[in-house]
Amino acid sequence: MKMKNEINPYTPAFGTPPTAYIHREQIENQIMNEFCGPGSVPMSYMIIGARGTGKTVLMHEIANRFETSADWVVARMNPNVDMLDSLLHKLAGHKKAAPAIKSAKINLAFFGLTVDFSTPQIKDVEEAIAEIVKGLRDNEKRLLIIVDEATNTASMKKFASAYQNLIGQKLPVYLLMTGLYENISRLKNEKNLTFLYRMPRILLSPLSLNRIRENYMNTLEVDVAAAEMMADITKGYSYGFQLLGKLTWDNRGEYTEILETYRSTLYEMVYEKIWEEMSDTDKYVMFCAATTEGTRVTDIRKAAGQNTNLFSTYKDRLIKKGLLHSSRYGHVEIALPFFKGFILQRYEGRRLARSEDLPDDL
Repeated sequence: MKMKNEINPYTPAFGTPPTAYIHREQIENQIMNEFCGPGSVPMSYMIIGARGTGKTVLMHEIANRFETSADWVVARMNPNVDMLDSLLHKLAGHKKAAPAIKSAKINLAFFGLTVDFSTPQIKDVEEAIAEIVKGLRDNEKRLLIIVDEATNTASMKKFASAYQNLIGQKLPVYLLMTGLYENISRLKNEKNLTFLYRMPRILLSPLSLNRIRENYMNTLEVDVAAAEMMADITKGYSYGFQLLGKLTWDNRGEYTEILETYRSTLYEMVYEKIWEEMSDTDKYVMFCAATTEGTRVTDIRKAAGQNTNLFSTYKDRLIKKGLLHSSRYGHVEIALPFFKGFILQRYEGRRLARSEDLPDDL
């Protein structure tokens, strides 16, 4: 095999761009084409999904493509700081924005930013950002703001309100955010942030098992049967794909010996946090999905003892959270690999299955 002295191409660390990356071309092209179109609408997108589904990597992949264009300025925002102040300083120091600021003679001295103009100082941060974006517009440039893991914080609410004002002025400012479904739901329910209701959302579906199989065959040099089994064990879960690939690479291409480590790592690194954030009823519905024979929605609903309307509410929410997946009408299945076993262990206090039982625990 080719693995000796080579760097492992799989990176299960959250948010870290891996070398072995499976592109989601349809989503990437959809956002690129809609943002770049004349009079483009929509001007914002929200990417949602469970932890480990690849939201952050996808967002940065799209942002990287925009950055290669001379017509776009990209600002990568941290939602845990004062976002408006941060955005102003990012724009003021951006080399693509400098000509726009200079030609518009925008005086930012009040904010401690070096300027050479005698024009009146702008003392309001929102006004300063708006003036810079107007300068970008006049220089035939557009601004893309990206925000990873948006949450319902004071800074995020203030930023979202300011963004709504910018698009209200028909300025060329675009927004791409990622977030967990529950965090976005809390944010969009805030007063004066109604535009978030209209903001298109993309729920990340599982990666193609065929693409995963081909990747494992080409990168790990395993045979077709092994690659197919490995792909099935990931269930198309992005973090699972990277983790299984890394462990198999480190084990010289032999995946059967690392399955217990694969499963325990999923439990410890991802599922514990997901479980902690779930409501008791969410946990119960997932338990019913895990213990009901088959995938028929009707059977799971009956096991949960809920009427149709109530069950539909929880089912739809769990799908949006990325914990259930519906590939055909009237059926749902647990979306994450080995999450069924995790649910049984947490809900019933059962012991882990033996390693030879792992494929049956998916």
